[in-house]
Order: sequence, then C-alpha cells, then structure tokens
Amino acid sequence: MNLPREQLPPAPRDRRKLRIAGSGFCACCVAVLTSAMVALPSFRPPPKTLTPERKPVLFVVYEYREGKFVIEPVAFVRAGQPEPTPYPCEPDAEAAEFERQYLKPGQTYELIFGGAIAGTATVRSPQDWPYDLMPVELNTTAPLSGMVMGLASNLKAFGQGNGERRLASDQEKAALLKMGRRLLRERGASAVSLRRLQVRAATASKLERDDKPSLLASFTIERVDETGLERGFFLIAQWRTDNRGYEPVFVWEHQAASEVEGQVLDLVDNMDIDRDGVHEVVTRLAFYENYKYEIYKKDKVTRAWRKVFETRILGCL
Repeated sequence: MNLPREQLPPAPRDRRKLRIAGSGFCACCVAVLTSAMVALPSFRPPPKTLTPERKPVLFVVYEYREGKFVIEPVAFVRAGQPEPTPYPCEPDAEAAEFERQYLKPGQTYELIFGGAIAGTATVRSPQDWPYDLMPVELNTTAPLSGMVMGLASNLKAFGQGNGERRLASDQEKAALLKMGRRLLRERGASAVSLRRLQVRAATASKLERDDKPSLLASFTIERVDETGLERGFFLIAQWRTDNRGYEPVFVWEHQAASEVEGQVLDLVDNMDIDRDGVHEVVTRLAFYENYKYEIYKKDKVTRAWRKVFETRILGCL
C-alpha cells in the first residue's frame, strides 16, 4: 500500500521563530525634548501591552513513534463552535504567539478520551525531536496507542462526558465488516475488491445520553497491485430504536483514481463540544503526504450527520 504515512501523519516542517529587535533612545534627543517642554503637551506613556486572552482550544494527542506522543492544535472553541487556530505551515507573528501561549514546555492540559477527562498531557521540550514536533508526557490510563487517539483541552467543561469508549469487540467488528461489505456493494464495489476489505480501526463509544454505544469504524480496500488504496471507507452505526441491531447513520467513502489519490478517514475521538447532549466526532483525513482534521455533528432537526469544521491541509510539506 502506497499511501505514505497514512497511519501517522507526516511531520510538519520546522517552524521559524520570530525575533524582534529592540530600539534605543539617544541622550541628545532627551535634551531637545527638555528644551521644548513648554510647547509640548504632557507626556503620556503608551498603554501596557496585555497578553492576549487564552481561549478555549482543542488539541489532538496521538502516538508519533512507539511510546512517544505529540500534541497538535485543531481549533479554538467560541460559544460551542470550532474556529481555526493560526496556521502552523505559514509561520508568522500570530502562529508564534500561539506557540508561546499554548505550547510552552511545562503547560498541562486535560486529556480527554471518549468525551471524559482521562488524565493529563504535559508539553515537553521539542529538543532532539524531528521537525519541531511538540512532544507531550501523558498521565493517563486511556489506551492511547497507534490508531487510538485522544483529545486535550484547557477547558475542563469539555470533558464532562461519560467516557464510555472502548475497542469494538470481535462480534461488533464482524457486524461492522458485514455492514461495510453490504454498503460498498451497493456503491458499486466488485466482489473481487470486497475480498480485500479490511477493518482499519473499530471503536464503540457513547455519542448520546442514555443511548447504547455507537460503532465507529474505518475500512480500506488496497489496490490489487498493492501500490496504494482503491477505496477508503468510514461509517458510524447506531443501535436501532426497534432493538434489531445496528444501522448505519453516517457513511464516508473515497474511491481513488490512481495509486497516489487514496484517502482514509480515521476517528480521533468524540466529545460534546457545544454541550447539547450529542457528541461531535473528531476525525483525521489522511491522503498523499498530508492530512487534516475534520469535525462532524448530528443535526438536531434532520438527525443527519454533517461536517461542521475542517482545518487547512497540514503536514507542511
């Protein structure tokens, strides 16, 4: 399969640091001003520069190398709505200020797993780390590893969920595989292709109050020549109201036109960002040498899932 670094996103390039030169004030200028003091209005010092207010921010935490974790910003959250953070691939004053405020070594954030606080993530120095990644030290019992990712935030209210997230059971995986085959067959996948269908990752997690856990899974079909992905597939399945098993409520699919055009959508985590009782689903879309994060939400009126936010393309290549 030739989707470079599809499981772990490509590392961002080095981010430039901004340096602002200081300025001096000569003694002769003081003399000139003193002699003209009568004609000048009284001097008022400029107002002090205030540190910008720290906004609620949402991060992704994932394993970059075995046992090594990193933190990456996804969005600010204002009144329950995600908003873009400064773009790290185009370093400027705004990006530098964000790093100074939010990614300074020693800062600690609440680690969130399944919508509930599950420990802490503390930013460490990126020294000796490639591509200026921001490593974190985790203090948690959440099983973050490989495809199992989590979230972090500086606002505890984000983590007041039930935290009922776990790996899907073998029985649930079998049901997901059967459902995936049926849905892909309906979308034109051949029997030959469906024999190569693989469950990439499968999770059971509560998305609504007083509801059975939903199943969230990503699938891949590799090209027959093993040079890339033929299809990427992601679904959310919820328990039927008539108690007759699971039914798909959201489906994402991408069919690649060539070996370098494969895409795969993976679950990061779920969390009730806007505090309406239904968890949003945070995902990572990986494609050729790049990736981005997307957030999906269930509409209160139509009950349909839709994308409500996405970052710009990351990877910084």
